[in-house]
Amino acid sequence: MVIIIEGIDRVGKTTLANKISKEFNVPIYKQNRIGGNFVSLSKSRSGNVFATNNILDNYVRAKTLVDFWNWSGFTQNIIIDRFHWTEAVYSLVDRDGPSQYENMKLIERDMLEQKDKYIIIHVVPMDIGWSSRQHGSDLTKHYKEFSKLYNDSKLNKCACSLISMDMVIDKVRGVLNGEG
Repeated sequence: MVIIIEGIDRVGKTTLANKISKEFNVPIYKQNRIGGNFVSLSKSRSGNVFATNNILDNYVRAKTLVDFWNWSGFTQNIIIDRFHWTEAVYSLVDRDGPSQYENMKLIERDMLEQKDKYIIIHVVPMDIGWSSRQHGSDLTKHYKEFSKLYNDSKLNKCACSLISMDMVIDKVRGVLNGEG
């Protein structure tokens, strides 16, 4: 089972990931975002200059992980603290990158090949104002985009706040035990 935890900054995703990890002895993979939609120039060891497109890098990395998880030999449970929704939302809202949004929807389409292998947990803010102040900017648009993705997703999913973490633990327990 791949347990993906998504949501805006400062809502308790890592707290939930740690709680699930401790309860079920499941490792956590924290997704490091490449960030940005720009093309950067780098020098190779040979001195040649090449361009790297962050949109493509994000997509290829996510696609590679999904292909690995969809492989029949992958039988381990894993928690992902942020994944494809984060790239879609923050790219769209902060960097005006609608193509990244569409790329990450393609990733979810690939995940649907083995729908029962994935559960997405959308951690929602108890107080959007507090989360925004802690983050240093208004996260209302981000929250709306995460909610839209949650509503549109066809993968196994549940939503929670820090208040309802025990409900999510019970849902994860059921999923890991094959109860859906």
